[in-house]
Amino acid sequence: MSRIKFKQKLTKRVTVMEIKRLECGPRLIILMFLAGFATGICGFGGGIYYLPIYFLLGYPTHVAIGTSSAQMIITASVGASVLAYYGFVDLLIFLYVGIFTLIASWLGAKLSAKTMPWILRLVYAILIIFAGGYVAVDGLKALLS
Repeated sequence: MSRIKFKQKLTKRVTVMEIKRLECGPRLIILMFLAGFATGICGFGGGIYYLPIYFLLGYPTHVAIGTSSAQMIITASVGASVLAYYGFVDLLIFLYVGIFTLIASWLGAKLSAKTMPWILRLVYAILIIFAGGYVAVDGLKALLS
């Protein structure tokens, strides 16, 4: 029953203009600092860490996705700059992957704007499960070899 109520709460796409107030105090700052640190250590994209924090703090789905995407521009740039400085970036792969990622992210953002929030959260959960499973299996293979 509570899932049905939660799904009904996630049926409307909400913009920033429609929201009165969002959490932006010390709790958000501390959680995002920890997420940024985890992003730098693990190398995962920031969205893996940022979205659950925004969801936990009650941000509407589309606002959380948009804010997280904008935030990743800055964090990815800083992280990539440091890694490039230490020689860990292959520029050719960066160009190949970067061009296709730009196109895919543009298409994904357009699709996301038209998708119901509960579907976006479901897709996010499924992708996180697969990504976590892949990392776990890969880590176990490395440990056992």
